[in-house]
Amino acid sequence: MFSGILQSFQTFSLHELDATNLLMKNRFETKYYFHLSHLDNILQACQNRYNILKIDDRLIFDYQNCYFDTKDFQLYYKHHNGKAERYKIRKRVYLNSQLSFIEIKQKTKKGNTNKYRQEAVSLENAASFLQSHININYTELIPTLENQYNRITLLHKKNEEKVTIDINLNFASEKNNIAFNQIAIAEVKSENYSGTDFSQIMRSLGIKEGGMSKYCMGMIALGIPVRHNLFNQSYKQIIKKNTDGTK
Repeated sequence: MFSGILQSFQTFSLHELDATNLLMKNRFETKYYFHLSHLDNILQACQNRYNILKIDDRLIFDYQNCYFDTKDFQLYYKHHNGKAERYKIRKRVYLNSQLSFIEIKQKTKKGNTNKYRQEAVSLENAASFLQSHININYTELIPTLENQYNRITLLHKKNEEKVTIDINLNFASEKNNIAFNQIAIAEVKSENYSGTDFSQIMRSLGIKEGGMSKYCMGMIALGIPVRHNLFNQSYKQIIKKNTDGTK
């Protein structure tokens, strides 16, 4: 199992990561979806180039997100319709520490991503923060879905490049719950869109870039009544990878 491989990585601390404020703004993000059976090979290829986040002897961390949208799913449809300027709004809880943040992920017309966040337990507690970054009133937002997962965080030894690998994904709404236990989602955050070491590793293993946001994936998986025809091909590929080990 990959847990043994994780122990062989050199480590870095949360303090070191926070001190750099690494890649919160003007970052490019690249996603990869793959079956868990490929994770050992990926981690082995990363050992000499990346360090792993370690907090209190823990290398894998528990996350919980609650996503917010309007009643008519304006934020979802901006993603679905490929709008260049868009954002997601969520409450993120780091379950191991119980720290809670309201976060905004903004995609810009240039194709890069800015992330803003404020420590808070509710939208109301972050009202001023939200209104300074979004163009709708926060009172129009309602919770749409929750997801939980476990995360591994890698930091490049030399370059400004961070990799997160999420496993054991679970999505839930008021009416439904669905798990993706055989798939992993890797996301590279870097200064440049291409040329990262992680992307080179994935190419060498025959794993292609692609996928969709966890929010949009969860909306489809839970059967929430939204149009998703433009996501159908990507979602079918995710289902296939989760069931038969396809790269």
